[in-house]
Amino acid sequence: MKLKVITSVAIEKDGKFLILKRSSYDTLPGMWEFPGGKVKAGEKLIDSAKREVIEESGLTLNKLIYKGYSERFSEDRSVQTGYHTIIHHFYCKDFRGKIKLSKEHTDFRWVTKEEILKMKAGKEIGNDTVEFFKLY
Repeated sequence: MKLKVITSVAIEKDGKFLILKRSSYDTLPGMWEFPGGKVKAGEKLIDSAKREVIEESGLTLNKLIYKGYSERFSEDRSVQTGYHTIIHHFYCKDFRGKIKLSKEHTDFRWVTKEEILKMKAGKEIGNDTVEFFKLY
C-alpha cells in the first residue's frame, strides 16, 4: 500500500470559506475543495500547507491552526496496491493577498459551512473538505 500525505486548509473570511474548483484536466474534474495538496519529502506539514495555498490561490497565510487529521484507504486498479492517504487539516483566518488561481483550478467561491455541507460529498465537493467540519 502506498502512503500519500496531504494538507488541506480551510481559509475563513467574514464567516465564509474559500473553495476552489478543480480543472477539467486534473483528477476529480469540476470538484470543489479547500486549497491544499501533497507534502513533499522532508517538508514540514505547516510549510506544505502554506506553499500549496500560495501555489493554488495566491494567498499568503500568516497564522495557521492545526485541526487534526483524517485518513482514507482506496484501491488503485492499475497497480497491485492501494493508497493510504492521511489528510492534515488546517484552519486560517489570518492571510493576505488577492486570489490568483493556478492552472489546477478554474474558479473560486466564498461559501458558508452550511452551503458546503449541502453539497454532495464526493460528487460536488471533496470528501476532505466535508471531513474538516467534523474536526472544526
